[in-house]
Parts: sequence; C-alpha cells; structure tokens
Amino acid sequence: MHTAISLLALAGLGYASILSALDGTSAKLFTGCVTKGDAALTFDDGPYLWNKNVSDICAANGAKVTFFLNAYNWDCMYQSWYNVNYTDSLLYALSKEHQLASHTYSHKDMTTLNQTTLDREIDWNNLAIKRMTGCMPAFLRPPYGSYNDTVLMEIGKRNMTACLWDFDSQDSWTGANATNSKKAYDQGVSSAQGSMLALNHETYSNSSPDFTVFDVLPYAIDLIQSYGFNLVTVAECLGQKPYLSTGPPSKRDWTWYCQES
Repeated sequence: MHTAISLLALAGLGYASILSALDGTSAKLFTGCVTKGDAALTFDDGPYLWNKNVSDICAANGAKVTFFLNAYNWDCMYQSWYNVNYTDSLLYALSKEHQLASHTYSHKDMTTLNQTTLDREIDWNNLAIKRMTGCMPAFLRPPYGSYNDTVLMEIGKRNMTACLWDFDSQDSWTGANATNSKKAYDQGVSSAQGSMLALNHETYSNSSPDFTVFDVLPYAIDLIQSYGFNLVTVAECLGQKPYLSTGPPSKRDWTWYCQES
C-alpha cells in the first residue's frame, strides 16, 4: 500500500512524463566549479538542527551555500526535532538565496543498490524536497562520492546533474575537530586553482554543538573571501539552473512520513 501511494504521489509531480520522455543519456558529472574566481560551500547530510544557523552565518557574510539534503538520514525531514521544523528551515534557506539539492533519500551507496531501491533513493528524496519547498532539485550528490555508469544514467534520466567536490573539510573524518578542518581549509584555499567546491557537513559535533557550523564555517568564509573568491551556490559556479521546476510548497497530509527505501 505504501508503494502504491508513493508512486501516485510521484506521478502527481510529473515523474511519469520525466522518466518516459528522456533518452537515457548519462548525467553530467562535475567535480569542481567552472567559473574562475568562484567558490561554493556545500553542506551534506541535513537538514539537521543547525540548518538555519548555516543559512544565517553565510548570509550575514555575503556568502551563499548549497545544501545537499537527505530526507531520512540523521533525522526524518518531514518531522520536527528539538522544536526545529525542517520545512521552515528549508524555506528559510531559500529566502536567503541559498540552494537546495539532493543527496539521496537515506544516504545509501548508490552503486550497491538494486533498481527498485536506486529509484526510490532518488525519487523519494526529490518528492520530499518538492513537497516541502515547491522546488524540484536539479543537482544530486551521490553519497560517499560513489557512482558508476548505472548511477549516472539514472541521474541523467531525471534531467539531473551529478556533483562531487574538489576540497574536503575533513569534518567527517575519524577524530575530526575544528583545528584540523581549519588546517585543511588553510591548505586547500591557498592551493586552489582558480575556484573551489568545498565539502562540509551540518551534522557532525564534538565538544561544541557543531564545530563545523559555529567554528569552522565563519573561519572558512573569511579565509576564502580574503583570497578574493566569490562565495556562490553550486548552480551559479557551474552556470546551471538550480531547479528543474519551482512552485508553491504542498499542503502537509498523512503521506508525509519516512520509511525504509
């Protein structure tokens, strides 16, 4: 019953026409920005408790950010947690001119999935983002940076673009801390070849609520801007459109829940 409901919801968002009309060409894969002088900060694995903080810190410093979202990873995107309403967080990010993109539904390695689960990981996440914000994301980042020809074909079938990174802040590494992430930024920014596409996470924490958001992010923004880079969204640094379509958010109903893909 749940599967039937999900398929009906997808059809209502135009997925049937999207999947049948395309020629099956492989998705473009970007590993860095193409516009010299641009840098893009990206945050994976949310939305989580500090999503609004990322939006505010970036906006207050003249920077834009791109969120690569999972509907069902650290939390269920449809729900509220510690009085944080994720619909409000994502709409707030849009109001600050940040970009929303897909990181799949539940952060599974896409190269290990059967066809049914692979479809669900892409489509259920797009459905959640569109329901909550009205935006159908044009970009997808494969979890762990793991992809193969099949994964790129499935992303391409949906007219989406695949995006990785050329700099890792190391905030998800074993033993990660603010000092090490700042050192990584020092080295990465000083050696950047005309542009930068940086990987961060809004979910990792140690002794502080979230060292990436409250400690590393302000440092990184100041450092990157001191080198003359413009902090823009992924879509802007690649000269692409951020969304396949935009419209009003959907009205919440009983089908807004998370389940195993």
